Formats: sequence, structure tokens, C-alpha cells
Amino acid sequence: LQQQMLEKLFRDGFIVLPRILNENEVASALSIVEEERRRDKNSYTLFSTSRELLSIFQDIILTNYLSLLVKNPTLHKGTEESHIAVNPCAHDNLKYSISDRPVHIDGAKVNLGSDGVQLNGGILQHSFTVLCGVALTDQSDVTKGCLEVIPGSHKWVAEFFRQQRGDSSTIIGPGHGNWPAGAAVPPPIKEQQPPILDDIHSQLVPVLMNPGDLVICCYHLLHRRGYNISDSNRINLYWRVDAKECAKMKEEKRNDFLVDELSGLNILSI
Repeated sequence: LQQQMLEKLFRDGFIVLPRILNENEVASALSIVEEERRRDKNSYTLFSTSRELLSIFQDIILTNYLSLLVKNPTLHKGTEESHIAVNPCAHDNLKYSISDRPVHIDGAKVNLGSDGVQLNGGILQHSFTVLCGVALTDQSDVTKGCLEVIPGSHKWVAEFFRQQRGDSSTIIGPGHGNWPAGAAVPPPIKEQQPPILDDIHSQLVPVLMNPGDLVICCYHLLHRRGYNISDSNRINLYWRVDAKECAKMKEEKRNDFLVDELSGLNILSI
């Protein structure tokens, strides 16, 4: 099972593990989330310090799954809380539910539209090894605003970062060097993946999940939240995870993008 998970994670950039939480555990977590949202004016994204929510990560995900996939996994510094992410339905917030869904990687907020790549600021100006997400609501069809990813795209982005690191005059990361803000798809990615120029959105694949399912994504994987045209909000819990050796290297180098996050996966050591 470990070998199969590692191979799929390295090949596609993500895996889905079914039913890591049972119905009662999902209902309990959802109750906590809804209470926290009420206290925070029904925000669509917030960070929770709830011990019960964090225990889902510490006692279940970390112990049973991440220890097989990531070298000495630890919560990413500065994001040691549970990220509550709500993708509202049109009934809850029509404007938000039909707003633009840029394809991006976390940390640099890179927008990949059909016309190329643009830098869009960002709330997480750093990298991490993997993203873990647990579905608390039904996301079993594409109408429910599920996570959408481009399988294999983590390799394009990782290779591009490696090429940036080879140029000492370049600031590492999207939006800098030969991946400038507002530029078309950078040549290194263009050369690897010509189809990316045709229609980036046609390559998106919905990550279908049932309540209690776990998704684990490589940091570099291009993704977005899908359109929620159902009659209920989509609710996920997320945690960002570092391999300890990557976290240590980032502290020493003071530039996250200098660290090859894929080196934090156990796939390279088996």
C-alpha cells in the first residue's frame, strides 16, 4: 500500500484516501466548524485553534498516512492551525460562487489562464512539502465545488524551480526571473508541455470525495477550487506540511523556493 501511494503521489501529484473519518467524526468536526464560522461572521476561510480539529491531523493523518509518505512530517511553521475552507454555493453567495477560479500553486498565487501566467500577490509567500485536506461535505460530483487539479503538473513546476535555482541572478519562485508577472507561460514549461498553451482549464481534473475522505497533494501541483453550483456549501479542512529536513533548510537559506520540496517525499528513498 505504501509503495502504491508513493508511486501515485509522485506520478500524479495527489492521492485520495477514502473514509479516514467515520460519519460520527465528520459530524463532530462539521459542528465545530459551523460554530467557529458563526463566531467569525460566517467567513469562507479561517484558521482554527480547535484541539478537536487539530487532533484529526495529529492523531489520524500524521500517524497513519503522512509518516509513510513524507520524511519526518511536521506542520508548516506559521500555519500550525486547521484551515477551514468553504466554497459557498450560489444560494449562499452567488457572486463568490461564480467568481473567477484562477489556477495556481499556494505561496505565490500564480494565475494560469488560457492566455498565460500572471502573478497575483499571495497570502502564503512560501513553499511546503504537501497539502492535506479532509472533506467534511459531499464532493462526489463536479457540481459541488470540489478541488480541481492538473495531474502531473507538479513536475513541470518543480523542474522550472530547479532551472531558476541554476541561475544565480534569479529570485526563486513564480513572478520573478524568467517567470515574470504578466508573462506568457515560461519557456521551460512551454517546452515540456506544449498542450498547456491550448487551454489550461481543459486539463483540470475534479478531485471527487465523500465526507471523511483525505486528499494529499504535492506543493507544486497546479490547482483551483471548482464552481459550486449545488445547493450546499463545500467545506474542507486543510493542513500544510513540511518534511523536517526541508523546514530546516528553509530556515538556513531564508528563501523557501531554494528548497526542492519533492526531496521531502519518501519516494526518493525507496
